[in-house]
Amino acid sequence: MVDYLNKNANTYNDVFITNRYDQPYILLLFYMKYNPRDFQFHHALSSRDDYGFSTVADFGKYHFGPIDFESIQNNYPNSLIIGTPKEIPQTSNIVDRIFGINGFEYFDIVSN
Repeated sequence: MVDYLNKNANTYNDVFITNRYDQPYILLLFYMKYNPRDFQFHHALSSRDDYGFSTVADFGKYHFGPIDFESIQNNYPNSLIIGTPKEIPQTSNIVDRIFGINGFEYFDIVSN
């Protein structure tokens, strides 16, 4: 996913990434070599859960959470949507698919 984002994210206003597989922002920050100082000053946390914990909801143009495909598609033109095959309609403009080494399809990437 990071390889795709490094090559293509600059052409989009927003990037929406599912949090279905836990907290993807951690891996994105690490593998994209995102400047820690930029992150410290330009991120937002989600609401606290029942246990008092929150997670990163967004930083920069990257937004994390469940994918509400129709809402994103209608309200965020020129966005990239990365979700699980269950979150992404298979009739949408899928530009890439990400598979694990086990052959399982983890993500569909949609150009909106």
